[in-house]
Amino acid sequence: MTLPVSIRHEVCGTLVCRSAVHVGCGRASAQADLAVVRDGLDRPLVPGTSLAGALRAYLGTTPPLPGEPAPQRTVSAETIQTLFGFVEERTQNGAPALIRVDDALLLGPAVRVGTRDGVGIDRRTGAAAAGFLYEKETLPEGTRFTFRLVADEPPDGDPCVPQAVERLVGALRTGTVPVGAGRSTGLGRVVLEDITVRRADLSRRAGLIDWLTGRAVVCPTPVFEPAADRTMTITVRWKPVGPVLVKDSLEGAVVDTLPLTARDTRGRV
Repeated sequence: MTLPVSIRHEVCGTLVCRSAVHVGCGRASAQADLAVVRDGLDRPLVPGTSLAGALRAYLGTTPPLPGEPAPQRTVSAETIQTLFGFVEERTQNGAPALIRVDDALLLGPAVRVGTRDGVGIDRRTGAAAAGFLYEKETLPEGTRFTFRLVADEPPDGDPCVPQAVERLVGALRTGTVPVGAGRSTGLGRVVLEDITVRRADLSRRAGLIDWLTGRAVVCPTPVFEPAADRTMTITVRWKPVGPVLVKDSLEGAVVDTLPLTARDTRGRV
């Protein structure tokens, strides 16, 4: 499927993990039951589909975009489908996405992938469910990836596209959009740094040539501040009065039980 394009927006930057991140590939590895996604060179990556899904879910929680019918509290499902594309099940009907996100490739040297233990919870008792112990790989805090988002405005000048891009860039810049699994346990916090925004008018010959030759106009970075959500954050500073052990699934050469530790990209434990 294709669509006519007038103005093209491109957002590039560096996606930095502010906590451990798990974006799974659906398969096991030699170290864990749930492995992270890797490319053909065995380097971790974040698929563009995962990023687009997180951005799509976030945008659906924000106030209506300009031009949307009132009254409604959030961006409508129809607008979300227009921006991110859709296909009607068992039909040939659909539309291509106006907003597309590339795969985020690893920047810098290889990172040391860690493992986290997980357990299924019995919904009736609230306790650990028998037979549901597993391990998942996680990328350490400080891991850096490339980021590129492209958004196309149709010739009718739909105001939703630039407004949506502005909101998404603001949310990524402030770390409002978590990525991957385990977000309710503190995983998946990322921020977008070193942001560059370019804009080109592809309906004009000069604009198309500027885009193809890398001379598209660099625009100021959007300064949109996401509205405060309804999440309450509670920080508790505590100091143990006795020995504390959070067990790792690994066994040591000297002792059977080891404490759970993790390292960031700078080697800090």
